[in-house]
Formats: sequence, structure tokens, C-alpha cells
Amino acid sequence: MSYRFEIQEVSVKKGKVSREERYDISKYITELAIEADSEKKAFRLLAARINGKLPKSVEEGENVITLPDYGGCQIRVKAVAC
Repeated sequence: MSYRFEIQEVSVKKGKVSREERYDISKYITELAIEADSEKKAFRLLAARINGKLPKSVEEGENVITLPDYGGCQIRVKAVAC
């Protein structure tokens, strides 16, 4: 099954990531389509693709991915089957 992702929220410490970078990250994630057996696996593949970190307990629906390369930026992402 193929999954796309919707950005629910982007949390950044002030001054760590510019608006342009936030826009680029959001645009990249929303344009991705990932093939996976389950929604949980799709989140793991997304995190690997963007060099992000997921919490140990990945859940269906929404998850928070932390991007260490962008000052610990946190993105709340929702998976949508397509």
C-alpha cells in the first residue's frame, strides 16, 4: 500500500531553522509517497528517508519526527493511505 503524509505542526526553537528551510522540509515530506506493508512501517521509512528520529513506540495515525540536523526541529506528521 502507498502512503502520503500531511504535516500537522512544525515546532522549531526560534532562530534554529529559517522559514525557507521549514517550507522546503514540509514540501518534501508532503510530496513523498512511500510503499509499505503498514502505516507504522511507512513512518519508519519516512524517518529514515529524512534522517529523522521517531519515538520507540510508533503509533497509527500521527507521530512526531525529530530532525537532529535542523536543531531538533519536531514535525507532527499524519499518514494517509492512497
